[in-house]
Amino acid sequence: MSIPKNCSKVTSLSEMKALLSPHEAIGLKDYVSRKAEDCEPFDVAVVSSEHANCDSLPLRYCMHFQSDAVITLKRVELSRKPQYKQDRVALDAYFDDAVGNEQFGHFIIGERSGFDKPVLITVWRHDANTEEHLSDVMSSLRKRGVLSPAALIELHPEYLNGSIRTHDDLVLLLATRMSMEQVKQMKEVVANSVKFTNEVIAQRDDALTRATQAAEKLKIVTVEKDQAVEDSRKKDEEIARLQRQSLMVPDRGVVVTPSNVATIVDVTEGVQGRNNQRAIILHMSDGTSRANNWDREYDSRLKLALALKGKKVRTDVWNRPGTNYKWENWFKNIYVV
Repeated sequence: MSIPKNCSKVTSLSEMKALLSPHEAIGLKDYVSRKAEDCEPFDVAVVSSEHANCDSLPLRYCMHFQSDAVITLKRVELSRKPQYKQDRVALDAYFDDAVGNEQFGHFIIGERSGFDKPVLITVWRHDANTEEHLSDVMSSLRKRGVLSPAALIELHPEYLNGSIRTHDDLVLLLATRMSMEQVKQMKEVVANSVKFTNEVIAQRDDALTRATQAAEKLKIVTVEKDQAVEDSRKKDEEIARLQRQSLMVPDRGVVVTPSNVATIVDVTEGVQGRNNQRAIILHMSDGTSRANNWDREYDSRLKLALALKGKKVRTDVWNRPGTNYKWENWFKNIYVV
């Protein structure tokens, strides 16, 4: 697919799609790749009711939007790590926070029906698996009423100074502010959340491993196929060279008689003729054995015959007045069919 060069001027995925002809299609990764390649910023939608706005942004960046909003990502670099869900893209980028300070983050974005821009799924600052557990625990606790975006904003300084790096850190901090019964309930929620996240990560890692292995296998098959094509090309070139080198041109008055078309089953060497000259013998699929005992270009002719083993060919014989060589017994030239 050829992405229009003026796509860097558009700000949404839907606008880029409008630049394409009806039979073309563009995916989110193509859109992000072009933006990253052209060093162009682009907008992502933040859905007010979802995890990114209610959990990730409050704790990690001290931000929360009361309604659906947009943030602009800049200096974007695509992540090399493939995503478990094919409709999502991982990337590193910078953006401006609520007070205008530039921040860095690891973003997961996706496409969503009803939105003309990519939608923010989640964002974090540090190690992916550690932050993923933290995200899922935050989300679970918020849905159970233990946490809120406002409470997470209050915890932002602890996250920023390193006091909250993992879900365990979060649980320990929250436990100091709760009753024993609340702590017990929270631990149950956290245990279920962590178990689920571990299963998701294991499934994703397994799927990514299988995908990587399949890609490597396909790469090997492709390389082998390309090598086979190249070997075949070189062999054809060598056959053409040997055919030119070993070709004998008849003099005037010589009668050339072509043979039938048959496959060379085997090639051997022996002696033929009144003087027991060395000879190349073609053993053909029609049961004939055809010999050539000419010394000129003998080696080239032998190499040609061996290269054509298993291929269909036609040979010929030459006769002058008074001779009666049969193509069933002799050959002069070999022609690839």
